Formats: sequence, C-alpha cells, structure tokens
Amino acid sequence: MKSKLAIGIDIGGTRTKIGLVDLDLGQVLEMQVVPTETKDANRFEQVIGEAIRTLKAKEAS
Repeated sequence: MKSKLAIGIDIGGTRTKIGLVDLDLGQVLEMQVVPTETKDANRFEQVIGEAIRTLKAKEAS
C-alpha cells in the first residue's frame, strides 16, 4: 500500500522550507530550503515550483 504524501511549505522572512511529508507516518521524507525572495513574486513562485518538482521527481524514482 502506498503512503499518502503531501507537500508542506513554510515561508519565513529569510528562508522557505518545502518538504515532502508522509502523512501516514507523520514524517518529513525530503526537504529543500531556499532563500525567501521578497522583491520579485514571480521569481519566488518559480523557485517554489522548482523545489516542488524536484521533490516529486525524487519520490517517483
């Protein structure tokens, strides 16, 4: 049986943490930490998207 997974995002003033979470175990499986972009919302959105794609690819492999 496959675990239920979710992506959690914690946006802080200087760092943003994006984690792949196993909901059944209540455990973070993988995490990426990136600087929080405060001047360019589009760039911040791109960085978040890239991190999510990376986490999804790791889980798929």
